[in-house]
Amino acid sequence: MKKYTKSTVKVYSKNGDHAWKRLPTKIEGVSKFEAIVDFQHLPDNFPTRTGPNLRTTDDLEALEYKETGNPYNEVYQSITTPNERQLALFSTKSLGINVFAHSTRKLSDDVYEIWFDKNSQLHGVSNGAHLYASVLKHRQAEDGSFRDADVQLHINVIGDALSEEEVRVCAHAQNTAMQVKNLSLYNDKGYFDAIKDVLKDTLSINQVKYCETDQKTIVSAEHLINALWLFNTNKNVKHNKQAVTSTAKGLKAFKDAIETNDNTFDRIIPLLPDILELEEIITIEGSNMLLEKIEIEGTLSGSAFKGAETKKAKPHPYGLTHLESRRALAKNIVFPILAGFRRLVDFSENEAKWVQGFETIKKVWNESKEACIDNLYETLTEDSYDPALLAKQNSYWNEQFERIEGTAYRLKVLK
Repeated sequence: MKKYTKSTVKVYSKNGDHAWKRLPTKIEGVSKFEAIVDFQHLPDNFPTRTGPNLRTTDDLEALEYKETGNPYNEVYQSITTPNERQLALFSTKSLGINVFAHSTRKLSDDVYEIWFDKNSQLHGVSNGAHLYASVLKHRQAEDGSFRDADVQLHINVIGDALSEEEVRVCAHAQNTAMQVKNLSLYNDKGYFDAIKDVLKDTLSINQVKYCETDQKTIVSAEHLINALWLFNTNKNVKHNKQAVTSTAKGLKAFKDAIETNDNTFDRIIPLLPDILELEEIITIEGSNMLLEKIEIEGTLSGSAFKGAETKKAKPHPYGLTHLESRRALAKNIVFPILAGFRRLVDFSENEAKWVQGFETIKKVWNESKEACIDNLYETLTEDSYDPALLAKQNSYWNEQFERIEGTAYRLKVLK
């Protein structure tokens, strides 16, 4: 039996007009509403840890960006500004809060209920969880009074009309909007020049999305940076899960490193062509091996893969090998495996190098891939595990790391 929770919203009103509007939609069973809500009346019980929200709000301090150049910098500062004009502009500066809900109910012209399925992974804040958390934290001044500002709500009432995969795709698209703006800003400042240079013989500049106007690209600079970020974690500390679960932080870490003359990324950038080739190999070979296990032993959720299955095997978009597959493993599955190879990077010099060279690294994968994919399949089939949550689990990162490290010791690549 489904259990529901509700949030009551009192919308902004002026001269008899109420800031709640229903918008037309082409999808049957889906309704869209726009609302403007004063800080004082913003509900504090929107679900923020459900499936649609690709980020978490564990570290509120990290959300209040104070660094120069971040597009959200002025947004967060305007919450606490003593300038009344700037405070009034808050909702215009921000992108608002997006939520997926089961239904809504009108109580009066300016009061509405938003209902969520309490146990659903589809309902809750899909984008703007950081903004939501900061407004709740700072909406009251030091004297206890509520700041005179409002925030936009974008409410998607989906009931049971959208599948889990459709909701995740929509949420992902919403969450990348601010990151795209960051890309353009950093590209204009030349932050990606070292990456462009090292990839000149691997991927053409037109294949990488370095700014929001780039079209027909196959990979974003953000993806490349997070692939590098996987390898920037010291081999003796915890896994860098945020390279998958909070990719904007990878972009921020990259920017911070450049602006503080920290060579954390610089020393690993020369390995980027190899890292991308290794990612391609893991994605295609891992996909083929998993598909074979599915055909023999049983089915899995389609979200273990990205995109639909094709009738004919195709190469990876990078095109760095001759490998082909009808499907491709999703990033949240590939990156934890890829991260295991950071153990085989020698950081003793200013420029990072593979232990015993890249051909040896590929040999380690070849010898460990069966164990890695067996572990993946066992994890996914255990209690009908959701592949979309895999990258959040320490156990998956640990197990893949241990298999790669163990193979490296067995082959005497590590001693």
